[in-house]
Amino acid sequence: MSDIRTLAVVYGTRPEAIKMAPLIMALRREETLDVTTVNVGQHRDSLMLVPSVLRMGDDQKFSISQDGLSLTDISTRAWRTVSRALDRSGCDAVVVQGDTSTALCGALAAAYAHKPVIHLEAGLRTGNPASPFPEEMHRKLISGVAGLHLAPTKTARANLVREGVPPSDVQVVGNTSIDASRIALEAWSPERSAIPADLLVEGRDLIIFTAHRRENWDKMEDFSRLLRRLATRYPQIGFVLPLHPNRLVTDVLRLGTSHLPNVRLLGPMPYDDMMKLLTRARVVVTDSGGLQEEAAALGRPTLVIRDTTERPEGIEAGVAALAGTDVDTIEKLVCTLMDSPEEYRRMACPSTCYGDGRAAERALRAIVDFMAGSR
Repeated sequence: MSDIRTLAVVYGTRPEAIKMAPLIMALRREETLDVTTVNVGQHRDSLMLVPSVLRMGDDQKFSISQDGLSLTDISTRAWRTVSRALDRSGCDAVVVQGDTSTALCGALAAAYAHKPVIHLEAGLRTGNPASPFPEEMHRKLISGVAGLHLAPTKTARANLVREGVPPSDVQVVGNTSIDASRIALEAWSPERSAIPADLLVEGRDLIIFTAHRRENWDKMEDFSRLLRRLATRYPQIGFVLPLHPNRLVTDVLRLGTSHLPNVRLLGPMPYDDMMKLLTRARVVVTDSGGLQEEAAALGRPTLVIRDTTERPEGIEAGVAALAGTDVDTIEKLVCTLMDSPEEYRRMACPSTCYGDGRAAERALRAIVDFMAGSR
């Protein structure tokens, strides 16, 4: 019997592709493993904005994306697609990442085919099934079928153990988003960058604002009002809004803020450009999980515009604050950071609370040991 074991790595969205990339790099260097990548295409052109240094190539590539699909439609297409891809791959185990529909369907398809499931970024929990929806539900379902849980933090591990996952099945490895951001920043080039030059002027302060989560869709008009007030109060600050592809989100923000001279609305950005902008940000206001992690590593004070977060480590470390979604509260917190040097210095400290850039290396060792024991 061959000593080479085959892993199918399944992803379908840009965040998955980015967070999987450092792990795929590590897996491909391992002589005992053969890796096949399956891009389900949950996001149309999901790899278009992934910099070349993080593009791992798709051994099997599909496109299930279509405008107007319901969550049920997406999951049905993803499940069918992954099932066929796994049949073709003849893999011994399946790796999924995070909490997308692709991740859930990849895990279930593997479980139905009696293939071990390895879950990268396991154990994140808010404790609220409706926030984020459907991600919180997806995470718990994946945990129910996974054989190896690669938790990013000790808190995530504790969540899994509390739910009954055997401690021996959980390994704390860190978050590969930190690995990916370091790789992207090292490879960033001004010649290839799409960032407007005026946003990179030395000494110019920026506030980055992003909002895209389903539970915030009905708050976009409130957020537009918030941005108008802040942009008027701080005319010397550049407010940068990297817009989400979802028109339900972007149209309201565009209509409410595009007339302001110090507000810059940018289309979906290449990941390396986004990381470069993040290094120039004075404050980050976001509902994005990935940005919470990356901003913490770079020491950028972050206000999380959600009522709950599955990433409490940044708040505990003091580099982030849970601002909620009330615009008056958010405004006060932004103003405090802008007007109080002492408060700003308190939060502007780089932290390894989400990882130290070596998560892929630890995940590889855990996977090699797991595969050796699953023969």
